[in-house]
Amino acid sequence: MPWNGADGAGKQIYIALMEVVSAIIDIAKEISNNHQGINFIFISAFPKYAFNSLEVYPIDFITKSLNLFRLEKSTQNLVKEKIVEGLIM
Repeated sequence: MPWNGADGAGKQIYIALMEVVSAIIDIAKEISNNHQGINFIFISAFPKYAFNSLEVYPIDFITKSLNLFRLEKSTQNLVKEKIVEGLIM
């Protein structure tokens, strides 16, 4: 079940955009283990973290300087996937 926001409004969160620092992959693993349906897009100035990020099956790993076109493409692909799954309209 996708994670509901802390405000309890019932809105489902399908994506987490996270800047990668050393501990963020462990945090993402914890989120992934406890809240099914969250998709990750990681951003980092350190490409060395890309391999470790694969443990949570991210939608994308974008290196800095942030490429807004690539970020837009990643989120559009995710939205298309969720529409096909019937999760969003």
